[in-house]
Amino acid sequence: FLEWGAPINYLMDNGATPLHDAARRGKVEVMKLLLSKRGIKVDAADEVSGQTPLMTAAGHDQAEAVEVLLSRGAKLDKTDSRGRTAADYARLQGHTALAQTLRRRAARAAAEARRQRAAEGTACAEPILLPAAAMSPEELAAAADSVLSETA
Repeated sequence: FLEWGAPINYLMDNGATPLHDAARRGKVEVMKLLLSKRGIKVDAADEVSGQTPLMTAAGHDQAEAVEVLLSRGAKLDKTDSRGRTAADYARLQGHTALAQTLRRRAARAAAEARRQRAAEGTACAEPILLPAAAMSPEELAAAADSVLSETA
């Protein structure tokens, strides 16, 4: 179909892209070819459930396809229309080892993103909880000033 001029993110009759299909089948060489094309959307959601190629690969226990997609920037935290991630798809289909691997990688990626934001000063590394209901406005302001001076 691509050789006939179809767009790289062409939606097939099932609402998925060719990348979804290659990921489901574990056709890694086809995936690499598709991913080398300009304009390819590694996290394209299908029209039926919002599933990404990573979710499709994970749900079909295609570990090598998962690795290819992750190496090309697929996001572990993307969710479908029901709020499920790639790790959820693996778990729901009984692919426990792959689900655990994806969950660990997602946790590491989230922790790294928090560290980066903290280092850049764009967000606190961890949420700061203050017992605001038990404080007077003056005490709350003093506590906030104290926390802000510690993070500066």
